[in-house]
Amino acid sequence: MKISKYTLRYIALGKEKKTYLRYFVTVNGKGETYNIPCDVILSAEQLQQLNNGTLGGMIQKELYRIRDEKRQTIERFALANNTYPTAQQLRIWNKLVFSNFKIEYWIRKYLQNLHIKPSSIRVYAYAISKFKTFYKNNLGHLNIEEIISKNTISMFGDNLKIMGKFNGKNNTFVHIHNYQSIVIRFLNYVAENSNLPKIEFFLRQPSHSSKWHIDYNDYNRLLQHKPKTKTETVVLDIIKINSKIGLRINELLNIEKDNITVADDCVYIKFLEHKKSKERTVVVVDAEAMNLIKKYMNINETYIFPFQHHNWFNTVLRSIAKEVFKNETVKIYKNTIKVNGYVDVYKYKAISSHSFRRYAIERNIAEYGVDVARTFSGHQDTQVLYKHYADFMHSEDLKKRLLKK
Repeated sequence: MKISKYTLRYIALGKEKKTYLRYFVTVNGKGETYNIPCDVILSAEQLQQLNNGTLGGMIQKELYRIRDEKRQTIERFALANNTYPTAQQLRIWNKLVFSNFKIEYWIRKYLQNLHIKPSSIRVYAYAISKFKTFYKNNLGHLNIEEIISKNTISMFGDNLKIMGKFNGKNNTFVHIHNYQSIVIRFLNYVAENSNLPKIEFFLRQPSHSSKWHIDYNDYNRLLQHKPKTKTETVVLDIIKINSKIGLRINELLNIEKDNITVADDCVYIKFLEHKKSKERTVVVVDAEAMNLIKKYMNINETYIFPFQHHNWFNTVLRSIAKEVFKNETVKIYKNTIKVNGYVDVYKYKAISSHSFRRYAIERNIAEYGVDVARTFSGHQDTQVLYKHYADFMHSEDLKKRLLKK
C-alpha cells in the first residue's frame, strides 16, 4: 500500500471550537485523519482566512510555522519509506520524533543487535560512550530528528579534537574518523527503527600514520641483548618464536599446554583466536621455535609462558630496546591533530609486540606467499594483508628474491 498524497488543513473542533491542524489521507479507499492541536481559538471567518493565507499577523505566522514543521516531518517519513504515513503512523511518529532522545535505551538496543566479534563490540561501546557524554553536554535539548544529522557527526569530531588537547592526548585523524564512523552507524540504526532518513556517509578517509618496519639487523641486535632477569629471557624467546609465525601477542601469551601437540617434524598449536572467538590450528616447523616451545612446556603448568598480559610484555620489551638502541631514531610519518609529516621517534618508543607480528607477516608473505602468511596470522581476508603488509618488503627478502635463493 502506497499513499501518494495528503492534505493539511486547519479546522475547529469541540464546544470551544479550538483550532487543530488536520492531516488527511486515503488508505484503501477510506479516509483517515490525525488532528494536531494548535492551542488557539479562531472564529469561522478567521479560520477561513487562515486556510486561504489572508489572516496575516503573528497568529498566521506561528500556525504556518507549525504546519511547515509537520509538513517537513511528513516529507521525511516519505523519503525514508517511499510512502506518506497513515494517520496512525504519523501520530506515533510525531510523538517519537519530537520527544527527547533516550540515548541509554538506543545504545543498549543497538549493542544487543550487533553481529560482530566481541572485541569489536567493546570498541563500539567505548566510542558510543564518548558520544553519549558529548550528547548529554551539548545536544540534550534536541529531538531525535535534529540529532540524526551530518552536523551532529561533525560537532562530535570537533569535540574529540578539543577534548584530546584538553586531556593532553594527541588524537589522530584516523582515531577521530573511526569514532565518527561508529556513531554514524549507531544513529542510522536509530533512524531505521524510527522511520527517519539515514545519514549519508560523508567522512573522508584520512591518511594513516606509518609504522616502523623493524629490519633484520635491528631484530638481531635485540636478540643479542644479554638478559638481566628471567622475564627478559622470556620476552626475547617470545620474540624468536613469533618472528617466525606472526601471531597476535594475546594469542601467543594465552596458549595452554593442553592445546599443543608435538610431532617429530612440527608442533601443532590449537587455540581460540583473540578477535574472533573461533578455533584454529597453527603449524610450527621452524626448529628454533619448536625447541623453545618444548622448553616452556616443561617449565610452566597451565600456560606455556609465565604471564598472560601483553602490557607487561611491551613494558619489558621497551626496556630492552632502550638499552640496545639508546638514542637511535627513525623517521615515521605522523598524521595527528598536532603533526602532519615525518618526525624523528626513538626506536625504543616505536617498537611494540606488534612490530614482530608485522615483521613475521611481511617475511612470510615474501617467502611463502599471502595464503600461508594469512593462515599463520589468522586474518580471514587476504585484502587486509595486501593493504597493511604486502606493500612492504625487507631488503634481505628482496635480495633473496632477486638472487632466487
